[in-house]
Amino acid sequence: MLASAHQPNTVLPKHHVGNGTFQNVEHDYTLRPTKQIGNAITMLTHIRGKKPEGLVEHPICTPNFEAIHNPDPNVIQYTWIGHSSFLVQFGGYNILTDPVFCKRASPTNLLGPKRLRPVPMTVEQLPRIDIITISHNHYDHCDRQAIKAIFKKFGEFATIYVPLNLKTWTQRKLKNIDHSRVIEMDWWQSLNHNFGDTSLGNMEITFLPAQHWSNRTFFDYKKSLWGGWGFHFTPNSTLLKSRCVYHCGDSGYSEIIFKDIGEKYSVPRGNIDLAFIPIGAYAPTFVLQVQHVDPTEAYLASLLIKCKKAVAMHWGTFDLSLERIMEPKEKLEKVEQVYAKGRPPTLDGEPFFMAVNIGETKMTVQ
Repeated sequence: MLASAHQPNTVLPKHHVGNGTFQNVEHDYTLRPTKQIGNAITMLTHIRGKKPEGLVEHPICTPNFEAIHNPDPNVIQYTWIGHSSFLVQFGGYNILTDPVFCKRASPTNLLGPKRLRPVPMTVEQLPRIDIITISHNHYDHCDRQAIKAIFKKFGEFATIYVPLNLKTWTQRKLKNIDHSRVIEMDWWQSLNHNFGDTSLGNMEITFLPAQHWSNRTFFDYKKSLWGGWGFHFTPNSTLLKSRCVYHCGDSGYSEIIFKDIGEKYSVPRGNIDLAFIPIGAYAPTFVLQVQHVDPTEAYLASLLIKCKKAVAMHWGTFDLSLERIMEPKEKLEKVEQVYAKGRPPTLDGEPFFMAVNIGETKMTVQ
């Protein structure tokens, strides 16, 4: 039974408040509308006076469209579209995470955080999309126009997985899509993706907890859930390998959450092969520490979830905070050097936790 179907006398999970909203399991916090406005003014005032330093060091790559349209089902192939948007391909499935193609992470194209680096590919250049996941409803993770365009092009194939209570938003704002293909899920709920071509094997989708929050206006604070997504492919043939991928969404550092994901999700599936973990938008810490990890915390999270390889996201695309544009990558590289000492090298010779270029298409070697 979905969590939204709990009866009044049923004991609710800890993250369900009971009034139709949600809370974090650790370090929960409340941002009242007045506090949100104050924080926004503080952030925007500082960001307006900050120069986008280091963009020359953050090139845009042309995606490998030949590989994208002819992926090897036995490797995990991924292309960073920017921020938290990835095209992930394995097991014959094409997955799009937090698709954001807009110029501003904002309800309007006139104001709000502007994209610093252009989108490396258009919706028209995407391959057939089977699975779309939304981690939460913030504008830098949930782009209504992009979702509409993707469903217009791939509506006969695409299924979108969203957090609990977000389907009401899709029903209001995305009227011309098949809402039977919008699946909302609660934390730790797993479903088999039973749409489209499943001949190569089964894709299990799991919604996993995160420490964050949700809102698109001042009136829907925490009314829909937030979290990350796990993708576990089980092949029908010995010619293919089982694969497990994790997209963290947005999260502050929570040892409880990441340890649970490692023990309850990763280990039973042979450990996560590839994890996408945020590293940016952490300064000033008095505003952002409880909702975003910094590079050191991201690295610690990667160890707790027991992944085999990690890729950085949520940096270098939108100027959302006060750290320099390239600072998250620089700090991650320093942390990686410290933790790499005494650890066996990865099979592909790349860092265990690495930052890639926007538009870059890469394949894992396992």
